[in-house]
Order: sequence, then C-alpha cells, then structure tokens
Amino acid sequence: MNVPCFATVLLGASLALPGWLLADDPAPPPILSQDGHKIVSLDVRNDVPSMPTITFFLRYPKGLSPKDKVEGVFADVTHLTLKQSLQAWVKRASKDDANFQFADDHKLVIVTWTTATMYSIADSFTVDPEEERDPNNSMEDCFRTWKIGMDRLCRDYGLPTSGYLIYGYSRGAQWAHRIVLRSPEKFLAVHIHINSSYAEPDPKASHCPWLLTTGELEHGNKAARIFYQKGLALNYPILLRIYPGKAHEVFPEEVNLGLKFFEYALELKDQQLKVLAAKEATSLTTSSSDQPFVLDESLLEAFRHPAYYGDMLNGDVYPASQISILPEFQRVGIPTVDIARAWGYFHP
Repeated sequence: MNVPCFATVLLGASLALPGWLLADDPAPPPILSQDGHKIVSLDVRNDVPSMPTITFFLRYPKGLSPKDKVEGVFADVTHLTLKQSLQAWVKRASKDDANFQFADDHKLVIVTWTTATMYSIADSFTVDPEEERDPNNSMEDCFRTWKIGMDRLCRDYGLPTSGYLIYGYSRGAQWAHRIVLRSPEKFLAVHIHINSSYAEPDPKASHCPWLLTTGELEHGNKAARIFYQKGLALNYPILLRIYPGKAHEVFPEEVNLGLKFFEYALELKDQQLKVLAAKEATSLTTSSSDQPFVLDESLLEAFRHPAYYGDMLNGDVYPASQISILPEFQRVGIPTVDIARAWGYFHP
C-alpha cells in the first residue's frame, strides 16, 4: 500500500460536499519534532463557523514512520485552537513531555487536534443529552468532523480503530470526555483533567476505566464530584483525585498518576489479547479484526473490589482492610499498588 508521508488534506464534513477533497500538490515529507519524531497532519473542513477547520497531527514514536505499524493510539487533547500553536506543541522533544515519553516507550502514536470553545463553565449537566446530540449542535458537528478525520487517518496510516488511550486537559478535557461519550467503543481508558464543564455520563461508556483529576481551587471541582458520583451510579470503573491548593493548572503529580493509570489499562488490554490468542490457537475460528476492542467486565474486578482506598482530597491511601480510617464521602477505590503509590501518601 502506498502511504502518503504528509497529509495536507482538506476534507469535507458537510453532506453537501462531494466526498474527500484532496489537495492537488504532491504530499511533502513528514515534518520533524525537535528530537526527530516524524509528524504528519490532516486538515478537515468543519461546519462550525467559529471553527471552520479541525487540524489533526500524528506524532510517531521515535524510530517509526507513517509506513510502520504502531502498537496503539494515545489521544492527547489540548486547549489549543490555532494550527501553528498545536504544531509547535506537538514538535516538542519527548524529554519535555511525560505523555510523549510514555507513547515512545509503548510504541503508541500520539494523535491530537485543534479545539475551540463550545461550552462555558455553567454548562455542566445543564445541556439535555438529547439536545446535545441534536444534529445542529456545534459539538455534534465537531464530533462528526472528528470522526471523519480519525477514520481517514486510520485508513491512510493503518492505525488501530479502537483501544485508544485519551488524555485531555482544560478545554481539551471538555472535548475528550464528550468524544468518549459519543464513541465509547473506540476507547480503552480516559483521563480528564481540570475541565470546567461536564456532560451527562452515558451507560455505554461503563467499560472504560475513567480517571478524573482536578484542583481544589479549580472552578470545575464541584462538577467533577458530580460526574464521579453519576459515573459510580452507572457502574463506571472511575477514580477522582482532587489536589489541595491547586487551581486551573497542569502539574507533575496528576500527569504521573495518569500514566500509572494508563499503564494498568494497557496491562488489562494485554491480558485480554493473550486470552483471545489462546482461544484462537485451540479453535478453528478467529475473532474478527473489525470488532472494536472493549475490555471484558471480568478484567474490571479490581475496580469493583479494590485492594486499596484513597482519600480523594488529602491523598492518603490505605489497604481495603483499613477503609474506616478514611472519611466515607472522600473514599475512592484504587485498583493497584502502583496507582496507590502515585495517589499521594501511601500507608501500606
């Protein structure tokens, strides 16, 4: 298969536009990050007047190129609206971004895209789910454009179509969790940080482990607690960590916690794939590669009956046998010792 090295493609999201509108000029080679990672981009026409184009970037793990197979997809969603700003962000060296380094270590391609304001702080749980999914809703337009872009990237570069990790912060988190709620079958695990508005959780996303992190002084703090409780009621495997004294900011503690969380999600994925491979080895049938990867409920047992409990605000963590030490309204079940150690103050 001939794979274009660098896609500067304008795609029509509107139903009135004829198919895929490709640029006439030959595709130039990939651009390079500061430390030599190959990066390709894609522009997709969007039907939202305030955001006429969504630009996607793919950042390949060190040593791999668009013609190589990757082990998975890490969606890293920011608050950046301008293509030039996002390009500068994705070109940074891996040593300057723990998520980039994690993606390198696990041979995951980073995918990111431009975002724009669609919701205000006051929009948490105030938009009716049916209204939010109305075809004329701006976020619904953006989701259709996002899906067109992701489908094209998967087709052109042979990317997996599911099993994605997704991290978003600030406006990126507002977009990230709404995309997961609209297309949960694509995602393995979700970490959203300091988003100030939340949509109603959907039961269909209960197979995804969720991590919510925020600051005690962040104005989305209350909404994060509500989303967490609503998620629990829907049987989400979900964690909430609120950092004292922190406001609307990214900080190493939440990044480290998120990567331990993603590490565990990848371990669960590997366990399930090994079981499937063993079954196929003793069977005349094979599983369909067209089916999205969804974690089996049996692998979420450590969320349902956690070995540890943490204080969502103060950060203390104790074995489940000492759960009574923690205030009931601040207890969060923690599935692994690695996540427990990254939570805050571990008391084994």
